[in-house]
Amino acid sequence: MTVKGVPCLLGTDFIKEWTPNTDATVVTRILEAGGIITGKAVCENMSLWGMSDSSATGTMHNVWAEGYSAGGSSSGTGVLVARGEVDLGIGGDQAGSIRLPSSKNGLIGLKPTFGLVPYTGIASLEASIDHVGPMTKTVLDNALLLQAIAGADGIDDRQMAGCPLRDAVPDYPALTVQSIKGLRIGILTEGLDCPLHDARVSDLVRTAAQRFAELGAQVDTVSVPMHRTAPDLWAVIGRFSAAANMSGRACGRRQLFLNDLTAKMLPMTQDRLPDLFVANANTLINGMWGWEHMPPTLFGKATNLVRKLRDAYNAALEKYDLLVMPTIPFLPQHMAPPGSSIALKMTKGVGMTSNTAPFNLVG
Repeated sequence: MTVKGVPCLLGTDFIKEWTPNTDATVVTRILEAGGIITGKAVCENMSLWGMSDSSATGTMHNVWAEGYSAGGSSSGTGVLVARGEVDLGIGGDQAGSIRLPSSKNGLIGLKPTFGLVPYTGIASLEASIDHVGPMTKTVLDNALLLQAIAGADGIDDRQMAGCPLRDAVPDYPALTVQSIKGLRIGILTEGLDCPLHDARVSDLVRTAAQRFAELGAQVDTVSVPMHRTAPDLWAVIGRFSAAANMSGRACGRRQLFLNDLTAKMLPMTQDRLPDLFVANANTLINGMWGWEHMPPTLFGKATNLVRKLRDAYNAALEKYDLLVMPTIPFLPQHMAPPGSSIALKMTKGVGMTSNTAPFNLVG
């Protein structure tokens, strides 16, 4: 995210010496609320990796175990908050990048409802999946920070019907102390047994959910079969759109364009490609190849199916107040040693966003 006059790295050597000329809306709101911005945290390379070992400035280790992933893309924020070096943090999330590092480092990470927190002044991967939100040690801290940054800003064109104006933002801290007695909770079966899941993690989630039952909530299991195919929809939308955005072809927006960043990204010449992390190159090449060789209706078909996916979740939420599943279906992975093959590095990230990316699509 941009802080005027403060260099921004985006975790990569692909762009150099970018100093934004504007503040992101969330930055302005934090300052207006009396917050002190201590500094900028490292993110994964162009925010396109979840393992915490891709940043050009070095690896971020899990706060509980050296050599294990701290999650990404907002790995630096996660580690700084978990260490207690800052009180509150802000992360960006396109497929799980707030929730993954929060899960791995024992934090509360919130990907807000689509458009609730303005994305204005933040480097975009794809407008339909971009989210920004708080990362904190406690639920109350999370609610306090959310209250400070939420609400329409009149610039972010993704703020649809239902997004509150600044003076109508709910009192989130007050909501955190309400009783959960009578709350209807559905444990999502497809989130428990998704590919590559670790049964120990699923069992822990079931046990934790039953604690809610002891506090007076109704806890059942619920099935949303389309949850399994949602990551495939994300792969089409995320890669096709990222390739267009990274090559300066973003269009159809009435948002603030970070033209100074676009100027740093281009031209994408062959001699610059080695500065891209393997996940960045994979996304770019996949997207460019897809636009050239796949059916021209593929992107539109995936986008239309997202509405069907949203309807499926909403049908479950007609019966339940919230759905529960593991954030990550397995334990934090040991990071690939320096100098490892591309295949090993990519394998480490497989399946990590199975339960997070679907909700970037549906908002």
